[in-house]
Amino acid sequence: MDAQPPVGSPPAAASVPPTAGEILEQSLPEPQRWINRFCENWIFAFIVAMAIRHFGLEAFRIPTASMEPMLYGDPAFTQSDHVIVDKLVSRFRTPRRWDVTVFQFPQPEIMVGGRETTAIDDRGERRDSFLTNPLVYRNFVKRAVVLPGERFYIANGDLFIERPDQRFTIERKPEEIQEALWQDVYRHRAGTSYRPWANGRGTGFAPQDGSLGFQLGGDGAVTFTQPMRNLYVKPGPVLAARKGRDGEKQQVEVSMLDPEFTLKDGTRGNLWDLDQWQFMRLTSADLDNWIHAKELNASMDEHVGDLRVRFVVDRLDGWTVLRLAAGQAQRIDLRLAATGWQLDVDGAVVGEGSGSPIGKAVSLATIDDQAVATIAGVEVARVDLAPVDPQLHQASISWYGDGAITCSDLTVQRDVHYSANGFLEPLDDAKHAAAAYRATINAATNRESVIASAKALRDMSEVRAAVRAKPVDQLTASERVQPWGYSAETAATAPADGYLMLGDNSPFSWDGRNWGFVPAINLRGRVLAVVLWPSRWHVVR
Repeated sequence: MDAQPPVGSPPAAASVPPTAGEILEQSLPEPQRWINRFCENWIFAFIVAMAIRHFGLEAFRIPTASMEPMLYGDPAFTQSDHVIVDKLVSRFRTPRRWDVTVFQFPQPEIMVGGRETTAIDDRGERRDSFLTNPLVYRNFVKRAVVLPGERFYIANGDLFIERPDQRFTIERKPEEIQEALWQDVYRHRAGTSYRPWANGRGTGFAPQDGSLGFQLGGDGAVTFTQPMRNLYVKPGPVLAARKGRDGEKQQVEVSMLDPEFTLKDGTRGNLWDLDQWQFMRLTSADLDNWIHAKELNASMDEHVGDLRVRFVVDRLDGWTVLRLAAGQAQRIDLRLAATGWQLDVDGAVVGEGSGSPIGKAVSLATIDDQAVATIAGVEVARVDLAPVDPQLHQASISWYGDGAITCSDLTVQRDVHYSANGFLEPLDDAKHAAAAYRATINAATNRESVIASAKALRDMSEVRAAVRAKPVDQLTASERVQPWGYSAETAATAPADGYLMLGDNSPFSWDGRNWGFVPAINLRGRVLAVVLWPSRWHVVR
């Protein structure tokens, strides 16, 4: 007797006949079936990956030094930062000012002698060929600084934008971006014994274990002797040689925070002393422009004006003053005592408060034509300052008073400083295509023009001061060849669809002031984060 299913049990599921494809698959040998499954999975994964790469996220390698130290560049795959770029959101919103952006170089280029160079000859004719001399498509990474249609100029290392009332005012960075852009140029006991402090008349300073103490009194001061230059080097070896003397270049190890070195003959030098020393890079492959070669760009001689001094007050007796000055043109004093603080600008009190600063973090900054003081992480004073040209009125840091202060974690920082290099010329909006760039690209890639500009850099401020005093229609032919876009009188206008891209590392950045604006169609996306290097994994501001 056949067994019957229990009462209430569900009926047995009807069997589904195999499809023709499944029958064919089962008839194949097992190795063939494994290969089929492998290919199906990987082809599907490849299609998904390509879709994400094209429409969503893509990884780029940073080949150049123009964004250091925010993004390290190097020709070697394992030595450079790799970044994740957002391409999806960028399709639906235009770049905002200060976005770190990947874009295709706007100038047509070809490879000549192993180097990229312009594909437009001196007569304005193209010399590329699809088969024999194809175009080189390079991706650059820089900040979107000027937006389409804006009228602007760059002076004193800062960006000025024309407002609706036709006044030019300085463009300040959002707080989170500004905080990320401060660069340490001195840190007490940063693994070295380097102390660039000099005693004034009858004053002294006494380094403590892990801290720095200043004993002040009389009319003297303790001054910070390190020049405030637009200097940058990646930590590691460079070649050093004395200026004006014949001698062999020697390899030395230096960094921004450990700038002192000793040659084989015992001669001591300092990276910041560019008046006495010349430094050469061991490689130039990570520079934007081959014209820079191995020599550190002359724009490092420029003096910067935006500084910040940060420290923690460990001990305070009497009263002391931290002074940030711009030559004789400007003086900002932060007076500290156990009973409170006071901020003076050129002798006038602009802020004060009670409460002891002992045990608290204190900072004083001059940034974008403002003085800013913070105590315990809270901004206590911010006041506008008159613009000052740091080339004519060099920045300085000093301590004076009638007491003693002991600080820990004392750090000096400086902001991004857009150097005076560049050959921007007046651009007609209607000529925003490649033809409009010919004059700028030819000037920027002319070695003699670049060298002549570098040699004239030190006295450029005096030249510009004289030129600014003249109406534009009274400028001589020689004055008219000065770089465009350095004053309100010579302001430049971005094309209706063009962005001006500048690098954070101004000396190493061959940027848009040399080769023009980037059309919107050349934009690839916004950089989100650094990847690959575990020690440098961070969100990009």
